[in-house]
Amino acid sequence: MNKGFQQELNTLLKNDAWLANMLKIELTETSTIDNANEVIAVMKHYKKLGIVFSLDDYGTRHASLEYLKKLPLDELKIDQSFMVNSTTDEDSKAIIIHAREIAQQLGLTTTAEGIESQEVLALAQEYKLDYGQGYYFSPAITAKNLEGYIQKHGLNAAMFIQDTKKVDQCLE
Repeated sequence: MNKGFQQELNTLLKNDAWLANMLKIELTETSTIDNANEVIAVMKHYKKLGIVFSLDDYGTRHASLEYLKKLPLDELKIDQSFMVNSTTDEDSKAIIIHAREIAQQLGLTTTAEGIESQEVLALAQEYKLDYGQGYYFSPAITAKNLEGYIQKHGLNAAMFIQDTKKVDQCLE
């Protein structure tokens, strides 16, 4: 994990420790491979403070099942390439189902990236993925526009896919 980022995070948490319970740090597969033992130690430290960790773009890089087992993760984000292709590609469907099953066995939530249509949302619901994100819900939102978005849609805009037929909104 980047030392400069850690310093900024430590300063933020020193001044406002309550923020830890509101933070989620997304790691890419490649960011954890080069110095896995150091990353794991840092993650464990921040998890004790309440920060949640997610493995982003799962299935597109070099992560092995060994990393999934060792990393103190909370969430597995299934890459958009699998979600978008799952409407026509049986191999993508198989990978999504397999990733969900692994995540469940490891006690992780799942997020489907790249939900851009009702059809892909329906598949995410069918696969019983926990969360979804993509342009179907909302385009990416700048920090400047976030306050207005929250006022319009509510702070808890992300909904469980499996518990609702219509997902209202989800931040990208």
